[in-house]
Amino acid sequence: MDYLKINNLKINGFGNIRDKQIDLSDRINVIYGENESGKSTFLKFIINIFYGASKNKKGKDISDFEKYKPWNIEEFSGKVTYTLDNDERYEVYREFKSKNPKIYNDNLEEISKEFNIDKGKGNEFFYEQTGVDEDTLISSIASMQQEVKLDEKNQNMIIQKIANIVSTGNDNISLKKAMDILNKRMLSDVGTERTQDRPINIAIKKYNELQKEKKELISFIDEKYEIEDKKQCIEREILKNERDLHILKDIKSVKEKEKIEEEKTNITSDINYKNEEKIRLLEKEKKEIEDLINKKKKENNKKNTVNNVKEKSKMNVLSCVCISIILLILTVLSYVFIKNMIVSVILAICFILNLVYIFSKIRVNKNKDKIRKSNIKIDIENYTEGIQEIENEKTKVEKEIEILSESIKENEEKIISIKNNIHSFIEENKKEIINRCYIDMNKTTIENEKDNEIDVVIKFINENINNKELEEINKYIEELSDELNNNKLKLHSLEINRKNILPKLENLANIDEMLEEKKEELEELDIRKESINLAKQTIENSHNRMRNNITPKFTTELSNIINEISGGKYKKVKLNSENGLIVEIENGSYIPVELLSVGTIDQLYLSLRLAILKEIAKEDLPIILDESFAYYDDERLKNILKYLSKNINNQVIILTCTNREEKILREEGLEHNIIKL
Repeated sequence: MDYLKINNLKINGFGNIRDKQIDLSDRINVIYGENESGKSTFLKFIINIFYGASKNKKGKDISDFEKYKPWNIEEFSGKVTYTLDNDERYEVYREFKSKNPKIYNDNLEEISKEFNIDKGKGNEFFYEQTGVDEDTLISSIASMQQEVKLDEKNQNMIIQKIANIVSTGNDNISLKKAMDILNKRMLSDVGTERTQDRPINIAIKKYNELQKEKKELISFIDEKYEIEDKKQCIEREILKNERDLHILKDIKSVKEKEKIEEEKTNITSDINYKNEEKIRLLEKEKKEIEDLINKKKKENNKKNTVNNVKEKSKMNVLSCVCISIILLILTVLSYVFIKNMIVSVILAICFILNLVYIFSKIRVNKNKDKIRKSNIKIDIENYTEGIQEIENEKTKVEKEIEILSESIKENEEKIISIKNNIHSFIEENKKEIINRCYIDMNKTTIENEKDNEIDVVIKFINENINNKELEEINKYIEELSDELNNNKLKLHSLEINRKNILPKLENLANIDEMLEEKKEELEELDIRKESINLAKQTIENSHNRMRNNITPKFTTELSNIINEISGGKYKKVKLNSENGLIVEIENGSYIPVELLSVGTIDQLYLSLRLAILKEIAKEDLPIILDESFAYYDDERLKNILKYLSKNINNQVIILTCTNREEKILREEGLEHNIIKL
């Protein structure tokens, strides 16, 4: 045996068939069953056991998987045993719910992994063994029931299939339709320079728009770099502002402490000033006290002078007494000697008046003397006490002056000490500030700029800490803070501009990606265009080769088969570019296939399938015919069965709902195997 043979099939559950085992003979097998008994399902089982039950609808209303999955049992599996041309025997078990079957060799060793496994199709063991895929199998060796039960309305389709297979090698490929399809695909999938709104036109238009948009957006790159440069400068300026501000705040802290210490010196100086003022006042007071003492002494001397005056007053009284005596003498003498009464009376009156004056003066002097003695006693006492108090006050003032002078001296020493401490404090803090700045600059400053930068910072610190007052520092801090805030505002503004540009630049990146995509799309369209042109050229070349080399063989083989199965009624089939497929009739003339009957066309179609069996596979595959003789009369059926038995060296499986095939095979004595479903 040098052809592939299906030995037996075990159907556990597939469509309406369950728990069925079928053994096939090497030659003709007639599987008989009433309509709806499962003949087409049986054929589908054979195809699906080799290729799997696809869940893809493939343009149909329902997929094979859903169509043939049993709805009343869990089993959806089966097994096939077959033998290749080289007598290698294989057994395949398939659970249709799983994509991959289990494959065993003649020793029942599982060899599933020895074959290629496609992600979509599963294990491709049967394709590797035969070189025939599922579509080719269905279009060639497996004649499906729906393809032969045609009425006259569908005869043109069969004729076209015959023409297709003769001209292209595939009954589903028409050269003209293929070229039309490719041209339509060229228009729909690609387009041309003269078309509009086709993929290539849209892609070119979009590509040009993107190029224009990219050109506009490229200007933003320079703006971005300019912003980044400005941003970098401002960031460095901000760092400098923050550094200087930090330094100034440190200096401010030092200056505040310095000011506190200076305030101490000022307070001490004020105290000294006040003490000096007090000393001046005390010196003045001391002088006044001394003046007072001198004054007191002078007053005391003056009182002594008054006492002398009073002594003179006493002398005056004595003088008056003497005068009175004189007057008395004069009065007596006048009375005695002059005997002038008037003179005597005048003298007497003068004497009396003088006595009165003397007595009044004596009385007054006595009172005054009494008072004077009393006052002198008091004055002496007061003078003594006053002088003592003044002397004490003077001593007290002198002591106070001495204390204040000592305090002034101590305060001056204290001021000198504070000033020395201030100087030391400033120098120490200056070093600390410089050290901190140096540490910070190690983190932020570029290495080759560090030395120059630290010199600038030291100069800045010295200038501000040595030459500027706290008020100036505060003002500088305020100005620097404003500058820092302005720089931050500028930076924020630049950042906003940058953020506004970034989406555009991101869009530029997107545009580059889209340009690349469109470029790839255009390249793909060019490739597709070239592919379609190549396909057209290939089809034309293939058609030419087929017409020159293969078609003659096909038509010769086809002619032999149709001559055999038509009983010599139709001897020759030809295909030409002018009239298409033509058939030679008994009188030798040629007529178009379209003029033949449906039965004859079916014969021709089957003949064509039989003619290409040897060309499509590495193995001689079984011929499976499902109700393929529905339009055959008994004579035609006898001829085709005799031809299959005698001329075809393949296993044949005939699915039928009549007993005509069995009757003719039995009457003609042809070997066959009858199986009833």
